[in-house]
Amino acid sequence: MVVIVQLRCGFRLCPNGPQRAAPARTFGRARITFNDALRVREYAPAPLAWLPAAESKGEEEPCR
Repeated sequence: MVVIVQLRCGFRLCPNGPQRAAPARTFGRARITFNDALRVREYAPAPLAWLPAAESKGEEEPCR
């Protein structure tokens, strides 16, 4: 079976050094912030235990 994929754009971006570094820096900081938030939630004392788990898809409790 042959699948033909049509591209939406016919150009390619070739960023230079600083342009490649900026998104890498931004996403790196976001990843660190997210990991810090997970760590805080994991070691939270009982009063903060009402925070919903990341994998929870049910009804969320209102903020207290």
